[in-house]
Amino acid sequence: MAKKFYTIMIVPHATARFRRIRVSRNLVVSGGVFLSVLMVAGLTFPHFLLKTARLSRSVEKMSQENSDLKKANERIDASLTDLRSKLADIETKAAKFALMVGVDDGQTPQLASAAGGDRSTNTMFVSGAITRAPGASAKPVARRLARR
Repeated sequence: MAKKFYTIMIVPHATARFRRIRVSRNLVVSGGVFLSVLMVAGLTFPHFLLKTARLSRSVEKMSQENSDLKKANERIDASLTDLRSKLADIETKAAKFALMVGVDDGQTPQLASAAGGDRSTNTMFVSGAITRAPGASAKPVARRLARR
């Protein structure tokens, strides 16, 4: 198959001679493809550049928020440790007080609210068993057991 060519003729004013430029069809097609790819790349580059900048700002903001949350979590952990030590001190003092008063039932006294108790029925959940708080009657516990 013979190659196809395009001829470009440049015709100047009457005094100069004209020129012919022969260009193969393959060169025109490859030049068109190259220019199309270059134009698409030129149009998509700003989009991806702006998207990358937006994502980097988002990552920076999330990193800052993450470090703030880590600091808050450390403060909460320190506060929780402090509360646990205070609760242990209160339980120790309550046990000493119970021994001084003579109200020793063979167990370490537990605070109803700290042991996850139900204040409306005056019961506590300790180690999976339902026990009465000191000074409470047995009727609410029996009603609660009957509901289960």
